[in-house]
Amino acid sequence: MADSRIMAFEMGIPATYAGEPAFVILHRSLYEMYTVLRINRGQLTVLSIILAVLAALLAAFLTWRFVRPIRVIKDTVDSLAKGDLTAAPNITLRDEIGRLSDSVEELGKALQRVDVLRQEVIANVSHELRSPLALITGYAEMVRDINWKDEDKRNADLNLIIQEARRMSEMVSDIMDYSQFQAGYISLKKEWYSLWEIVESEILRCGKTAAVHRIRVSLESPESESQVFVDALKISQVIRNLLYNAINHTADGDIITVTVTEHGGGWKAAIANPGDPIPEEDRNLIWERYQRSQHQGGRRQGTGIGLSIVSTILRAHGMDYGVECRDGRTVFWFTVPEHTEL
Repeated sequence: MADSRIMAFEMGIPATYAGEPAFVILHRSLYEMYTVLRINRGQLTVLSIILAVLAALLAAFLTWRFVRPIRVIKDTVDSLAKGDLTAAPNITLRDEIGRLSDSVEELGKALQRVDVLRQEVIANVSHELRSPLALITGYAEMVRDINWKDEDKRNADLNLIIQEARRMSEMVSDIMDYSQFQAGYISLKKEWYSLWEIVESEILRCGKTAAVHRIRVSLESPESESQVFVDALKISQVIRNLLYNAINHTADGDIITVTVTEHGGGWKAAIANPGDPIPEEDRNLIWERYQRSQHQGGRRQGTGIGLSIVSTILRAHGMDYGVECRDGRTVFWFTVPEHTEL
């Protein structure tokens, strides 16, 4: 087939040469241009192929760079959901995906802490429940088999059984309240009460336990109105657990001091007991988990999760709380704002 392309072109321009009519003929061959175009077309084809390959490689790299970490994070989350709390993405990037990986790793560590806490709570609460049950069983059998005829011994044994049964009941109530507060199932029943009267009532209740160890509980605050808008039963529970905690850490014959004072338009209750200071690094942890601390003389008054239920109730009330160690005394305190009725 004949090549229909124009290979050259000529242009004639009329002119006059030596007084005679003439033409100027311009001739231009297009062969060189077609050759250059053919070479350029080949180069463009090769370059397009190279660019396409590079684009595919770049797309594959970017896909691996972004999709792979996300897939690793997803697999880690799936492993955590299945109970493998040691799973971690181990992705070291300095972008949003890296921060997401760090968050998932922190989540895994938090779940490990929660799992350890769960195991500790189950083990320790089982131990705490076993102790009063063993005492109740032992003294009940003693009353039945030995002391049933001796009125004084029988009454003493029965009083101990009643005391341990009440302690076990308080323990179960604390555990239930703690769980329900954490799950958000309990709503506070607030009314206006005298904080001083709540504190005084719990001192009278816990004072009998303290007296067994020759510990005196002193209320140094003057009687006052100290009206607060709170759930009285829950605040009583707070005071009771703080008093039990103080009794557990106070040596025989010492004094626990309780104060109720005005504070910033509201009120502040504080319970101070002599004893070794709490290490600085533990002062936040004691509120959040079961602490297996060494109690004075091996005492185990209260439920064992006292400070956890204290912090949960106070947070539900929106109150500030804390612990201070100074001058050989440990002071647990909480404040009730002036306006708490919402």
